[in-house]
Amino acid sequence: MAERLAAVMAPGHEPASGFVAETQNNSGQALLNSITQMMAFAQSYLGGLDQTEQAYGAQETSGSQTFQNGMR
Repeated sequence: MAERLAAVMAPGHEPASGFVAETQNNSGQALLNSITQMMAFAQSYLGGLDQTEQAYGAQETSGSQTFQNGMR
């Protein structure tokens, strides 16, 4: 929907139509930029969660092995 908003064409060739279309295009582009930034943030956040999960799993495995070795 944001892409459609960024591509609004003026219905007529008078100043009012051009002004409205330009305003809509600017709003649509700003919305697209916001969506792109939020997607980048979300991808970065998910990447960090994946790294944390892997580190936690490695520590859990190491701790389990240490515990099992101490039981022998």
